[in-house]
Amino acid sequence: VKVTRLESASLPYCLFISKVLIYFGVECVNESSESYGRSNVIDKSALHHMGLQHGLDGWLFKDEYAGEEEEVVGSSSAPYRPRSEFKKHMVRKMHSLTILCQTIRQDVNDIKEKLQMNGSDNVEETEENKESEEESEEESDAEEVKKKKVVSNLL
Repeated sequence: VKVTRLESASLPYCLFISKVLIYFGVECVNESSESYGRSNVIDKSALHHMGLQHGLDGWLFKDEYAGEEEEVVGSSSAPYRPRSEFKKHMVRKMHSLTILCQTIRQDVNDIKEKLQMNGSDNVEETEENKESEEESEEESDAEEVKKKKVVSNLL
């Protein structure tokens, strides 16, 4: 790679880093390389090649960007990226409400489980109450039959 000493021929960042690594003896065997063009602008392909991806906050490394995307993807199938500050604020509020609802749902489930555990002691009492109710219903049915017989005899 030929590099001139003119100010208009600045080294791109990736080329500068590769020169520093070579200078300090870091082996770059089987590494990919980026060719140097005449412009001093680093294009998107060079940044992508270096492992960067463009996100809301600028250029991030792909693993950082993937972490952000996982949070968004977890809530829906299509990632939603708000552009205005108001939309960002509303998304944050909705996220906090979602977490609050999940916490409440978990608390309710825990309470239900505890009540079912304590409710097993009350099962015997409930069965006894059902039996006594059935007996009282049978007695009341028998009384109604007697009343109907008496009424039919009078007629």
